[in-house]
Amino acid sequence: MPGIADILSLGAAPDRAKVLCIFVHGRGQSPEEMEAAVIRRLSAPDVAFALPRADDRHWYAARAVDPLTDAARAELARSLADLAGAISDLRSRAPGLPLVLAGFSQGACLSVEHAFTGTAVPD
Repeated sequence: MPGIADILSLGAAPDRAKVLCIFVHGRGQSPEEMEAAVIRRLSAPDVAFALPRADDRHWYAARAVDPLTDAARAELARSLADLAGAISDLRSRAPGLPLVLAGFSQGACLSVEHAFTGTAVPD
């Protein structure tokens, strides 16, 4: 079942950063691909980036055009819970800093889904 396998940390150390960013990769991609395609192209020396890696290279097996089955809902719920945990962990290392949640493709969908859940953002 999908979820976060590990997290690649890039940029400023959280305790020295001015902004935190969790950047979520898309289906079939990796944090390293997001680093090469996006992060390296940014001028963001004061940003602490956390790039979670999905088990099986996807956050949920369903494609955008697939019906939302019970299995897809379960995978989505696990990935959302893992993303919330990653946010809490990064926040705990740099309380009070602004946090940007970003993503590409399926990672963007997961990020928006998290934002729309109405879950309180940790301080």
